[in-house]
Amino acid sequence: MKNLLLFAVLSLIGTALQAQERPAKYPISLSYFSHAVIHPGMKVGTQVDFKQWATEKEGKKATFTKTKSLFVSPQIGFFYLPGHRTNFLFNAEVGYNRWKSKRNTFSAWSIGLGYLLQSQVNTLSVNLGDGSIGNENREWGSYFLPSLNYAFGRRISRRLDWFSKLSYGVQLSSNRGASSMAFADLGIRYYLTTNK
Repeated sequence: MKNLLLFAVLSLIGTALQAQERPAKYPISLSYFSHAVIHPGMKVGTQVDFKQWATEKEGKKATFTKTKSLFVSPQIGFFYLPGHRTNFLFNAEVGYNRWKSKRNTFSAWSIGLGYLLQSQVNTLSVNLGDGSIGNENREWGSYFLPSLNYAFGRRISRRLDWFSKLSYGVQLSSNRGASSMAFADLGIRYYLTTNK
């Protein structure tokens, strides 16, 4: 079942990449990624728009454009609790993005499907004489992590945006109970451009 879901996510990403024959921009995002504030980490990702359209609206002083798109965003990240737990996240999101040219801002809603690999210290030995820590025993676990995400940000320059994202997910496992997880991202997105 896990392999089937992973195959479905990778197929969706591949289909979206083929939908754009010659994209003009390749966004690369890098963000500070945190679970419950005390678990710091980093995340790297990209975004592929597979449908895009624009609408114009009359303002008081000028006409401005709203650009909307449907996208797929694959991401890789990690977060940890020092000395206790390390987590690796492989995630793909499908969502709706809206740019406002008037304010140079954007917002996005997305649904994610992630695979979380977790390494947790199960037992360790401590020397009571000098306080040194000996052998650590780690336990590995894997989980599915569906999530609901909201991102907002602003264009800094032609090739650079800043963004912030809030996520709420549920950690699912076949042999353990479900638990909820909240995440926050703060990062930048850089656009690698190509000639059409």
